[in-house]
Amino acid sequence: MPAGLSPTHTGKRPLLKGEHKTPRQHPHIHMPKHSFTRRVTAITVSRSNTSPRPWRRGQAFTQTWTGTAMCQLLAMNSSKPAALAFSFEGFAERGGRTGEHKDGWGIAFHASDGCRLYTDHLASVDSPLAATIRQHPVKAKNIVAHIRKATQGRIAPENTHPFTRELWGKTWSFAHNGDLKNWRAPAGGNYAARGDTDSEQAFCHLLAGLRQRFPDGQPDRAALFAAIDTLGAHIAAHGSFNFILSDGDTLFARCSTSLHYVVRAYPFTEAKLIDCELSIDFRRHNHLDDRIAVIATEPLTSNEQWRAFAPGELKMFSGGEEVAPGAEKAWRWQIC
Repeated sequence: MPAGLSPTHTGKRPLLKGEHKTPRQHPHIHMPKHSFTRRVTAITVSRSNTSPRPWRRGQAFTQTWTGTAMCQLLAMNSSKPAALAFSFEGFAERGGRTGEHKDGWGIAFHASDGCRLYTDHLASVDSPLAATIRQHPVKAKNIVAHIRKATQGRIAPENTHPFTRELWGKTWSFAHNGDLKNWRAPAGGNYAARGDTDSEQAFCHLLAGLRQRFPDGQPDRAALFAAIDTLGAHIAAHGSFNFILSDGDTLFARCSTSLHYVVRAYPFTEAKLIDCELSIDFRRHNHLDDRIAVIATEPLTSNEQWRAFAPGELKMFSGGEEVAPGAEKAWRWQIC
């Protein structure tokens, strides 16, 4: 049993060390007051050890990623619960080894039992929590991940992305790449930031705007898309605002400067990571009806057809593919 996992948990997967279930799911476990909103399982770790983690696959690999110095985004939307293990393996390397985004990391999993959130202020390449998630992948239909290069706010647990809040009875997760300079959300909104980043301020303002526009509940997909597009453009006027947003059912991705996506579906192929010497043959791991959309700041693989977002473009993903606003997705039989 790897360090950090509890051998007594009898659920779908072992609990990570320090993780809590919500009282509604496990009434015999006390939920600390500082934890996130209901239906969110949250774990935040804080350590002072920042010694580098040794290279795991041999010292011969020396490739360095040379993209933007700001944060990095990663997200997945799938037709059925899936693991992000392969993509996360390459993404985590950018958090201190092939990239300089070493000011914390986090990941949110939207599964059928709610949203599980994990954050760490350490670099992802040095984080035992990240190593544990690599070894024990969590399956979900929507996943939002982030590695941080701080431009505003302290390097602290409360400033690590993704951030989560509740709206219309759902837990929403949000991660941002960019810099909104001196912008701050107007006072008096329904949501308040717990940290001191521009990113969390933007998230709170975005959700407050949605709640104000639709006080009676979540609108249809077309109206929701239009509102997020309008609110996102307003915030982006103050700086760069690339973001990922999900309510657990649908995933929204907006590009300001750099964002890419790839859809993995039948016929599946082999993929090779850019940031480490690792490849996978998806034909051996997926069914014919599987469909998975992966969104990242920069492409993670060298031999897949990643598509670039246009600056200012908002895309919406559901069922593992991009969907047009207002389009009703055709029913697809899914074998789990």
